[in-house]
Amino acid sequence: MRDLNKYAAECIKEIRSYGIDEDFSEWKFVVDGRCSNRMGQCRYSKKEIGISEFMLDEKILNDDHWLKDTIIHELLHVAAPRSGHKGKWKALANQVNVRSGGKYNIRRCGDFDEMGIKRKPKKIKYIVECPKCGYQWKYTRMCNTVKHAEYYRCGKDHTNLRLISCV
Repeated sequence: MRDLNKYAAECIKEIRSYGIDEDFSEWKFVVDGRCSNRMGQCRYSKKEIGISEFMLDEKILNDDHWLKDTIIHELLHVAAPRSGHKGKWKALANQVNVRSGGKYNIRRCGDFDEMGIKRKPKKIKYIVECPKCGYQWKYTRMCNTVKHAEYYRCGKDHTNLRLISCV
């Protein structure tokens, strides 16, 4: 298992060399063991950056380039608070991409296939449908839309939804 704090320190040093001089001293890095469909997450309220456990596992991801790319992506969220993947965040991502000479390709979303990570397809457990237009929403987990489909409406024709499948 890779040392997250070691990689985080390297990434902070690197982005400072690209002209981004943000104070990251109050932020901590944590391993997110429950996450399977995102690589990292910036949590402003806790001042922490969560990195998915599989990103640190050499057996799953044998190239640390993707780990550093993800850490830098999340650090840019700290440098551009609450701008999502637009505005200041996007400008900083472009700055890193250019100044790194193509070493990094910081972008909105990572690509599991590009990283060589094979994921099991998710099993659809619930299907909610619009009875008027027939559009279906597929869910892998229980949520409010599944529990109370009748309280939600189709965005297209404003008809109340219904739960049609529960596996």
